[in-house]
Amino acid sequence: MTEKQMCRRCKTVFATTSSNPITVHSLGRIERVLSERKCPKCGGMVIWVSGDGTPLSYKHRAVDIRRKLAMALVWAAIAALILFLWKRYGQ
Repeated sequence: MTEKQMCRRCKTVFATTSSNPITVHSLGRIERVLSERKCPKCGGMVIWVSGDGTPLSYKHRAVDIRRKLAMALVWAAIAALILFLWKRYGQ
């Protein structure tokens, strides 16, 4: 399992670590989950993410889920508006 410490804004990777999936609950991993700092380049938040890009901490995962849900709702509203306008004025 590969974990990276990266900036959420500019996507700069500051550290990478590989661990055995069996030793997931080690003290080092707990410290990585809880660590946050500011990016020296852009000032964004630097957090630890898993190999597929999902944040390790529950707090940051919840923020990502809320952001993705909000974007899905925005696109659904845009699609509904386009469909409404097309039915009303398209014929």
